[in-house]
Amino acid sequence: MQIISGNVVRDDRGAYRDGLAVVSKDGTVKVEWVNLGEGWAGDYNPNDSEDDNLLRFDVCVLRDGDWVDPGDASYCTQMPARESDEVLIQALKEIVGEVSGKIGHHKKILENLSWIGPKGVLNG
Repeated sequence: MQIISGNVVRDDRGAYRDGLAVVSKDGTVKVEWVNLGEGWAGDYNPNDSEDDNLLRFDVCVLRDGDWVDPGDASYCTQMPARESDEVLIQALKEIVGEVSGKIGHHKKILENLSWIGPKGVLNG
């Protein structure tokens, strides 16, 4: 797998904003983190101590030289945006590993992976 790490951007609270993606070994699937300001119950509320800014993953496939959405491939997760780059990269690798070679039959796989969070990522 290839890790694509541009300039990882974090906000003043340390929340991930942009810059990490992982591409499958065969170069046909890319998974990246997206921060849309989602929380446990809709939009993230920084004034609620029990809310977390949660990340979403987007899966794209390479078609005719362009990265495209294969449909049903973007899910909010239980991954807090403040997690370390190491944890975020490992989670992306796990997602790529699960979905590679299964595009077209990926919806249920990705729905299950929406439960991914920091616990157990580095132990798997």
